[in-house]
Amino acid sequence: GTKTVLGTTGNLDADSFADVVLGQPNSPKYVVGRIWSRLVCGVTPPAPDVLARLVAAYGPNRDVRATLQAITQEAAFTDSSQALVKQPVEWAVGLMRALRVRPSQLPAKASATLLVGLRDMGQVPFLPPNVGGWPADTAWLTTSAGLARLRVAQLIAAHADLSTVSGTSTANRLAATQTLLSVDQWSGRTTAALNPVADTVPQLVALAACAPEYVVSL
Repeated sequence: GTKTVLGTTGNLDADSFADVVLGQPNSPKYVVGRIWSRLVCGVTPPAPDVLARLVAAYGPNRDVRATLQAITQEAAFTDSSQALVKQPVEWAVGLMRALRVRPSQLPAKASATLLVGLRDMGQVPFLPPNVGGWPADTAWLTTSAGLARLRVAQLIAAHADLSTVSGTSTANRLAATQTLLSVDQWSGRTTAALNPVADTVPQLVALAACAPEYVVSL
Protein backbone atom coordinates (compact mmCIF):
# COMPACT_ATOMS: atom_id res chain seq x y z
CA GLY A 1 0.00 0.00 0.00
CA THR A 2 0.88 3.66 0.07
CA LYS A 3 3.63 4.71 2.44
CA THR A 4 5.81 7.76 2.96
CA VAL A 5 9.59 7.41 3.24
CA LEU A 6 11.82 10.47 3.63
CA GLY A 7 9.17 12.73 2.13
CA THR A 8 8.33 10.48 -0.83
CA THR A 9 4.84 8.94 -0.87
CA GLY A 10 3.80 6.00 -2.99
CA ASN A 11 3.33 2.24 -3.22
CA LEU A 12 7.06 1.62 -2.76
CA ASP A 13 8.64 -1.74 -3.42
CA ALA A 14 12.22 -2.72 -2.55
CA ASP A 15 13.75 -1.06 -5.62
CA SER A 16 11.85 2.19 -5.31
CA PHE A 17 12.60 2.31 -1.59
CA ALA A 18 16.32 1.98 -2.40
CA ASP A 19 15.98 4.75 -5.00
CA VAL A 20 14.46 7.05 -2.39
CA VAL A 21 17.22 6.36 0.12
CA LEU A 22 20.06 6.63 -2.40
CA GLY A 23 18.53 9.79 -3.79
CA GLN A 24 19.10 11.67 -0.54
CA PRO A 25 21.71 14.48 -0.77
CA ASN A 26 23.99 12.90 1.84
CA SER A 27 23.77 9.40 0.37
CA PRO A 28 26.88 9.60 -1.90
CA LYS A 29 29.10 10.69 1.00
CA TYR A 30 27.70 7.93 3.20
CA VAL A 31 28.14 5.19 0.58
CA VAL A 32 31.68 6.31 -0.26
CA GLY A 33 32.53 6.47 3.44
CA ARG A 34 31.31 2.93 4.01
CA ILE A 35 33.36 1.59 1.12
CA TRP A 36 36.38 3.47 2.45
CA SER A 37 35.93 1.96 5.92
CA ARG A 38 35.96 -1.55 4.46
CA LEU A 39 38.87 -1.15 2.05
CA VAL A 40 41.18 1.49 3.52
CA CYS A 41 40.60 2.32 7.17
CA GLY A 42 37.77 1.70 9.57
CA VAL A 43 38.94 4.34 12.03
CA THR A 44 39.98 7.39 10.03
CA PRO A 45 37.48 8.71 7.45
CA PRO A 46 38.74 10.09 4.14
CA ALA A 47 40.02 13.67 4.22
CA PRO A 48 37.62 16.28 2.78
CA ASP A 49 39.53 16.59 -0.51
CA VAL A 50 39.71 12.80 -0.87
CA LEU A 51 36.01 12.47 -0.09
CA ALA A 52 35.20 15.07 -2.74
CA ARG A 53 37.17 13.15 -5.39
CA LEU A 54 35.51 9.86 -4.49
CA VAL A 55 32.03 11.35 -4.48
CA ALA A 56 32.76 12.82 -7.92
CA ALA A 57 33.80 9.36 -9.14
CA TYR A 58 30.62 7.85 -7.65
CA GLY A 59 28.63 10.49 -9.52
CA PRO A 60 24.89 10.72 -10.15
CA ASN A 61 24.92 7.22 -11.69
CA ARG A 62 26.22 5.65 -8.45
CA ASP A 63 29.20 4.12 -10.24
CA VAL A 64 30.76 1.78 -7.68
CA ARG A 65 33.36 0.51 -10.15
CA ALA A 66 34.63 4.05 -10.75
CA THR A 67 34.61 4.65 -6.99
CA LEU A 68 36.76 1.58 -6.36
CA GLN A 69 39.19 2.64 -9.08
CA ALA A 70 39.40 6.11 -7.54
CA ILE A 71 40.10 4.65 -4.09
CA THR A 72 43.03 2.64 -5.42
CA GLN A 73 44.56 5.86 -6.74
CA GLU A 74 44.57 7.53 -3.32
CA ALA A 75 47.82 7.56 -1.34
CA ALA A 76 46.05 6.23 1.76
CA PHE A 77 45.16 3.02 -0.08
CA THR A 78 48.81 1.91 -0.03
CA ASP A 79 49.80 3.69 3.19
CA SER A 80 51.09 1.05 5.64
CA SER A 81 49.63 3.01 8.55
CA GLN A 82 46.13 2.45 7.14
CA ALA A 83 45.75 -1.21 8.11
CA LEU A 84 42.54 -3.23 8.41
CA VAL A 85 42.23 -6.29 10.62
CA LYS A 86 40.91 -9.21 8.60
CA GLN A 87 37.55 -10.58 9.68
CA PRO A 88 37.75 -14.21 10.85
CA VAL A 89 36.06 -15.67 7.75
CA GLU A 90 38.15 -13.45 5.46
CA TRP A 91 41.30 -14.55 7.29
CA ALA A 92 40.38 -18.26 7.25
CA VAL A 93 39.34 -18.29 3.58
CA GLY A 94 42.49 -16.43 2.58
CA LEU A 95 44.65 -18.88 4.51
CA MET A 96 42.93 -21.90 2.98
CA ARG A 97 43.39 -20.45 -0.49
CA ALA A 98 47.06 -19.74 0.18
CA LEU A 99 47.63 -23.28 1.48
CA ARG A 100 45.37 -24.88 -1.16
CA VAL A 101 43.02 -26.44 1.38
CA ARG A 102 39.44 -27.01 0.21
CA PRO A 103 36.92 -27.00 3.08
CA SER A 104 34.66 -29.44 1.24
CA GLN A 105 37.48 -31.99 1.17
CA LEU A 106 38.29 -31.83 4.87
CA PRO A 107 37.37 -34.87 6.99
CA ALA A 108 34.07 -34.45 8.81
CA LYS A 109 35.76 -34.00 12.19
CA ALA A 110 38.15 -31.35 10.86
CA SER A 111 35.29 -29.54 9.13
CA ALA A 112 33.31 -29.44 12.37
CA THR A 113 36.38 -28.21 14.25
CA LEU A 114 36.83 -25.45 11.69
CA LEU A 115 33.29 -24.20 12.29
CA VAL A 116 33.84 -24.32 16.05
CA GLY A 117 36.99 -22.27 15.59
CA LEU A 118 35.15 -19.65 13.53
CA ARG A 119 32.45 -19.52 16.18
CA ASP A 120 35.10 -19.02 18.86
CA MET A 121 36.55 -16.18 16.78
CA GLY A 122 33.09 -14.65 16.65
CA GLN A 123 32.06 -15.10 13.02
CA VAL A 124 30.13 -18.06 11.68
CA PRO A 125 29.39 -17.81 7.93
CA PHE A 126 25.86 -16.62 7.12
CA LEU A 127 24.98 -16.19 10.82
CA PRO A 128 25.59 -12.52 11.70
CA PRO A 129 24.53 -11.40 15.18
CA ASN A 130 21.97 -8.96 13.77
CA VAL A 131 20.96 -7.14 10.58
CA GLY A 132 23.90 -4.78 11.03
CA GLY A 133 26.29 -7.67 10.39
CA TRP A 134 29.56 -8.29 12.18
CA PRO A 135 31.84 -5.70 13.75
CA ALA A 136 34.92 -4.61 11.86
CA ASP A 137 38.61 -3.89 12.30
CA THR A 138 40.15 -4.09 15.79
CA ALA A 139 37.03 -5.69 17.31
CA TRP A 140 38.57 -9.01 16.26
CA LEU A 141 41.77 -8.50 18.27
CA THR A 142 40.96 -10.21 21.54
CA THR A 143 42.87 -12.80 23.56
CA SER A 144 40.22 -15.49 23.11
CA ALA A 145 39.98 -14.83 19.37
CA GLY A 146 43.77 -15.01 19.12
CA LEU A 147 43.85 -18.47 20.71
CA ALA A 148 41.00 -19.65 18.48
CA ARG A 149 42.80 -18.26 15.43
CA LEU A 150 45.92 -20.25 16.29
CA ARG A 151 43.90 -23.47 16.63
CA VAL A 152 42.25 -22.90 13.27
CA ALA A 153 45.60 -22.10 11.66
CA GLN A 154 47.07 -25.31 13.06
CA LEU A 155 44.09 -27.27 11.71
CA ILE A 156 44.42 -25.80 8.23
CA ALA A 157 48.22 -26.22 8.16
CA ALA A 158 47.85 -29.86 9.19
CA HIS A 159 45.81 -30.54 6.03
CA ALA A 160 47.94 -28.47 3.65
CA ASP A 161 50.71 -29.29 1.22
CA LEU A 162 53.63 -27.38 2.70
CA SER A 163 56.31 -28.83 0.46
CA THR A 164 57.36 -25.40 -0.81
CA VAL A 165 58.41 -24.60 2.75
CA SER A 166 59.60 -28.00 4.00
CA GLY A 167 61.64 -28.47 0.83
CA THR A 168 63.90 -25.54 1.70
CA SER A 169 66.68 -25.33 4.25
CA THR A 170 65.79 -24.28 7.79
CA ALA A 171 67.48 -20.93 7.22
CA ASN A 172 65.24 -20.17 4.24
CA ARG A 173 61.93 -21.35 5.66
CA LEU A 174 60.82 -17.98 6.97
CA ALA A 175 61.31 -16.51 3.51
CA ALA A 176 59.46 -19.45 1.93
CA THR A 177 56.57 -18.99 4.36
CA GLN A 178 56.53 -15.28 3.59
CA THR A 179 56.15 -16.09 -0.10
CA LEU A 180 53.52 -18.76 0.55
CA LEU A 181 51.35 -16.33 2.53
CA SER A 182 52.07 -13.35 0.25
CA VAL A 183 53.46 -11.29 3.12
CA ASP A 184 55.59 -8.30 2.17
CA GLN A 185 58.08 -8.77 5.01
CA TRP A 186 58.33 -9.99 8.60
CA SER A 187 59.09 -7.53 11.36
CA GLY A 188 62.04 -8.16 13.65
CA ARG A 189 59.65 -9.18 16.43
CA THR A 190 57.82 -11.68 14.23
CA THR A 191 61.09 -13.08 12.92
CA ALA A 192 62.27 -13.66 16.48
CA ALA A 193 59.02 -15.49 17.27
CA LEU A 194 59.10 -17.68 14.16
CA ASN A 195 62.76 -18.69 14.12
CA PRO A 196 62.50 -21.18 17.04
CA VAL A 197 59.83 -23.24 15.22
CA ALA A 198 61.45 -23.23 11.77
CA ASP A 199 62.19 -26.94 12.13
CA THR A 200 58.48 -27.76 12.53
CA VAL A 201 56.93 -26.54 9.29
CA PRO A 202 53.20 -26.91 10.12
CA GLN A 203 53.72 -25.01 13.36
CA LEU A 204 55.81 -22.39 11.59
CA VAL A 205 53.11 -21.77 8.99
CA ALA A 206 50.34 -21.74 11.60
CA LEU A 207 52.16 -19.18 13.76
CA ALA A 208 52.99 -17.08 10.70
CA ALA A 209 49.30 -17.02 9.77
CA CYS A 210 48.60 -15.50 13.19
CA ALA A 211 51.33 -12.87 12.93
CA PRO A 212 50.30 -9.21 12.61
CA GLU A 213 51.71 -9.09 9.10
CA TYR A 214 49.12 -11.65 7.97
CA VAL A 215 46.22 -10.83 10.28
CA VAL A 216 45.99 -7.28 8.94
CA SER A 217 45.37 -6.14 5.37
CA LEU A 218 47.71 -3.37 4.24
